[in-house]
Amino acid sequence: MQRNGLIFRLLGVFLLLLSFHPGDISASTIEPPREFQEPPICRGESPRLDDEDDEDFGDEPDDGSIPSAPFWTVSAKGRLDIERIHIGPVPVGNSVEFRCQASGHPLPSITWLKNGKRITEPDVLSRMRLRPEHWYIVIRNITHSDRGNYTCLVRNRYGVLCHTYYLSTEDAHPRLTLEEGLPANQTVVVGSDAEFTCKAYSTRLLFMQWLKHNEVNGSKFGPDGYPYITILKTTNKTFDVLHLHNVTAEDAGEYSCYAGEKTNFAFRSAWLTVLPKEPLVQSDTEDLASGFNVLRDLLDRRLLSLERRLSELEKHVFGAKNRHN
Repeated sequence: MQRNGLIFRLLGVFLLLLSFHPGDISASTIEPPREFQEPPICRGESPRLDDEDDEDFGDEPDDGSIPSAPFWTVSAKGRLDIERIHIGPVPVGNSVEFRCQASGHPLPSITWLKNGKRITEPDVLSRMRLRPEHWYIVIRNITHSDRGNYTCLVRNRYGVLCHTYYLSTEDAHPRLTLEEGLPANQTVVVGSDAEFTCKAYSTRLLFMQWLKHNEVNGSKFGPDGYPYITILKTTNKTFDVLHLHNVTAEDAGEYSCYAGEKTNFAFRSAWLTVLPKEPLVQSDTEDLASGFNVLRDLLDRRLLSLERRLSELEKHVFGAKNRHN
């Protein structure tokens, strides 16, 4: 069950990446409000934060590498070059992650700020998971008081990098669910039609997709851990039917209904079994008629034989009578 849960999460992340387009609320760029400014250290107006003494960045690198100021890694550069990223609105009670992956020589440190100040609130800290070595922070069980600007401050003795995420929140809402028992397994014969039905319960459904799971060299998952899938259909309806016409043996396999909202998704699979066509079998009526015809032919031949024998017998009797006279 744990492995299946991980697979579904990987699939969910993969499909969300496919489904969202520029301009979606969960990844949209917005202008910073006028009342917000990044801290002076990010604007180059101060060498340190307001609440800290001189920062000790350690000794010069002695591994032969060329010293350099911090820089965003390749995987993060395209995203973090945007001025600011809006995350949300995230429903109360959920979790959110901010990531600022960077490098430099020496390796820089990372500090997280909220609205320009180092995060010190005990309530927030108790719900946070800081992973400096992985360059991210997770805030669990979000409340409305968590909305605001979150800035990662990345620095070493040669420079400073900053990036700000804006988090907005909203009231919690019922979780997206799918109708129990849908889609259901189907068994059909080659050349016939099949259909799968799916119904989602959601107040703000963004999309519903029908997926066909594929195998490549006997594996359902690629080297990156994502499944091999084909997106057959996408809609924004909460109820939809996938129609498969004139199915072949290649259509057999696993099909999934995948529905997504802003912050969560639901996923359920069903199987299509395709049977070969059976050879034509005569009905009982056809068998009876065929047997009657065979019997009639046999009787006709017997009657013809009897008629011939009677004719020969008559000739023999009449011949003997004539000779006697």
